[in-house]
Amino acid sequence: MSQRRVRIAALTDRRLHRLTWAIALPAIVANISGPLVGVVDSWAMGRMGDPLYLAAIAAGGYAFHVLYWAFGFLRMGTTGLVAQALGRQRRDELARTVGAAVILGLAVALMVLLL
Repeated sequence: MSQRRVRIAALTDRRLHRLTWAIALPAIVANISGPLVGVVDSWAMGRMGDPLYLAAIAAGGYAFHVLYWAFGFLRMGTTGLVAQALGRQRRDELARTVGAAVILGLAVALMVLLL
């Protein structure tokens, strides 16, 4: 392999790594932030002196966790369909998929609020 091709391949690899990290880093931070909020809440309420505060944080954290992952199906299912529509450059399919996900998300959120 010529020296020029090796350099081009290395540049492509570096660019690919940069692009991958540009997508991955915000996802990593988002996934860390949820549990981190629970840790900080537990630390703060644990210092209040009454174990009831800590129990309330634990119950609220559990409820949040259940609701968060209950909506995970929508995020995970929509991501693949949106990526496929973008890859095919089908704007109509993309709009339908996002619209359906938004309507479904709002409907489920309304049901949760009414409970």
